Amino acid sequence: MKNKLKAAAAAVTAFMLLGGALPVNFAGVELLRPAVTAKAYETVTFDEETGTLTLHGNVDKQEVGQAIADIIYTYRYYDDVTVNCEEGTVFPENSSYLLASLRLPYTYQMTDYGDPEIYFEPIGNVKKFDLRNADTSHVTNMEGMFWDNISCESLLIDFDTSHVTDMSSMFKGCNESLSELDLSSFDMSSVTDASEMFSGCNNLKTIYAGRGWNVNPEKTDCREMFSACSELVGGSGTNYSSAHIGGEYAHIDGGAENPGYLTFGGSTVKGASLSLDGRIGINFYVRLSSDAAKAVLEGPLGTVTVPRSKFAGLTVQDGDYAGCTKLTYGINATQRLNKVTLKCYDSDGDLLDICKGGSGLLSKQLSYSAADYISSYRDTGNENLTNLVTALDRYFKSAENHFMGKTHTIFPEGYTHRWFDIYNSTDGDYALSLILNSGTDLRIYTDAAEVKLQTGFDEYETLTAETTADGKRYFAITDIPAQDIVGSERIYVDGREHLVCPRDWCVLAVADDKPQTVQDLGWALYEYGKAAETYLHSL
Repeated sequence: MKNKLKAAAAAVTAFMLLGGALPVNFAGVELLRPAVTAKAYETVTFDEETGTLTLHGNVDKQEVGQAIADIIYTYRYYDDVTVNCEEGTVFPENSSYLLASLRLPYTYQMTDYGDPEIYFEPIGNVKKFDLRNADTSHVTNMEGMFWDNISCESLLIDFDTSHVTDMSSMFKGCNESLSELDLSSFDMSSVTDASEMFSGCNNLKTIYAGRGWNVNPEKTDCREMFSACSELVGGSGTNYSSAHIGGEYAHIDGGAENPGYLTFGGSTVKGASLSLDGRIGINFYVRLSSDAAKAVLEGPLGTVTVPRSKFAGLTVQDGDYAGCTKLTYGINATQRLNKVTLKCYDSDGDLLDICKGGSGLLSKQLSYSAADYISSYRDTGNENLTNLVTALDRYFKSAENHFMGKTHTIFPEGYTHRWFDIYNSTDGDYALSLILNSGTDLRIYTDAAEVKLQTGFDEYETLTAETTADGKRYFAITDIPAQDIVGSERIYVDGREHLVCPRDWCVLAVADDKPQTVQDLGWALYEYGKAAETYLHSL
C-alpha cells in the first residue's frame, strides 16, 4: 500500500506542478511549442542548446520540484536530457523523490471514433545523470530519489551515504535502459530501509559496490530489494533468481559458496596463471578500477611498477579474461615457492582494496606463486594439462636440487624416461649451455665472427656477440618458449649451417658421467618441453 500511495502522490504532484496544462497531439499532428518560458530559479538552470539541466548551490527540494516540472513542460520536445550538478552543490537532508520521474507525464492520440484518448504511458527523456559533484554528507533520506526514470541510460554518482537511513525505492522503476550502477562509494551502515531499492530495474545487469556495502538483513528492511531485476548477474556469475529478491543476496558475489548479486567496484583479480611462453611468469588478470593510478608487483627479483598509462596496452582482447589487464612478473626455475604480491595505489599513493574474484573477499594485496598454480591444476581431468603441470613441478624441483642443494625426489622409483627422439651434433664448431632464468636462453659458445638465426623463409637475425665474466664469447637465443625446448633452431656459424635446441643440452646433461642433480635437471627439462608441446597441440 505504501508504494501505491507513493506512485499516486508523485503523479498527482507532477500534474499539479504543470498547472493542469497538458500537451496535446491530435491525429498525429504536432502542435506548435507552447509559449511558456521557464522561470529563473536559484538552484536549477537549463541549457537549451545542450539539453543540460544543472543543479547548483544549496538545493531546495520544493524549488527543484517546481523548477523541474516547469522545465520539463517547457522543453518537453528534448529527448536526450542530461542532469548534472556544479561543484559545491549541496543536497537537502530530506532528498526523497528529489529527482524522481523526470519525464513527460502523458501522451495522447486519437481513438477510432475521433475523440482524443489519454494514455498513461509516459515518454521518458532524461538519459543521463552525472551527480558526482553533489555533496550528500548531510542527507538522511534518499527514498525514491531516482524513482521511475524509465529512460535513464547512465547514472554517475559518488554519494556520501554515511548518514542515510532510508534508501527504499531509490532506483525503482528505472526499467528500460539502465544496465549498470556504480555504488562503490555507498556506506550502508546507517540504512534501515532498503526495501524495493532496485525493484523493477529489469534491464540492470551489474551493480558495483565497495567495502562500505555492509547491508545486514537482520537490521535493514530489504523486502523485494531486487524484485524483477531479471538480468542481474553478480561479479562471480551468480544469476538472478526470483526466489532470492531480498537481502540474502545483497552483498558482493562470492560464487557458489556465498552467492550475491553485487560486483566489487574496485580492482578485481579475475584469475591468475603461469605463462611459459618464453619466460616463466606469474600472471594476474585484473579489472582495474578507475582510481587505480598504478599496479605494483613485488617478488623475489624485486619490484615491478606498472603505471596507468600502460594499462591499455596490456588489455586482454578475448577469452575468459577479455577486458582485463594482464600483469606479469617473471620468476626463475628456483622460485617455485616464492610469492608474487599484487598491490594497487591511487594517485595520492594510498593503497586500494582488491577483490579476489570468485570469493568476494577484499584485501589490500593478493599473492600467488608457481606452487599455487601447480596445486590448482594438477588434477583437472585433462590428461595433457596434468602431465604438463607434473612435468613443470619436476623441472622446478630439479632446479632447486641442483642450484639450491635441495633433496626432492624428482622421479619415482622404477620410472622409465622417454629417450630423445632427435639429437643435433655440434661437430666441433661451438659448445652449448642453457640459462634457466625466468626465460630459457640457449648460449652458443664460439670464436666465429658471425652467427645468424633463421627466423623465417629467407629471413635471418644476426645475433649479438657477448662475453661472460670469465671472458668466454657467446651468442644467445633468448626467451625460448616451453614447447620449443624440444624443437630445433637453424643457425649459421660463419656461414656453416647447424641445427640447435635446448634438447641438445639435455642430451649432454643426462650422460652417466654427470652428477645426479644435473642428470635429473636434463631429464626434467626435456620432459617438460615434450609435455608443453603435446598440450599445445591438443588445444
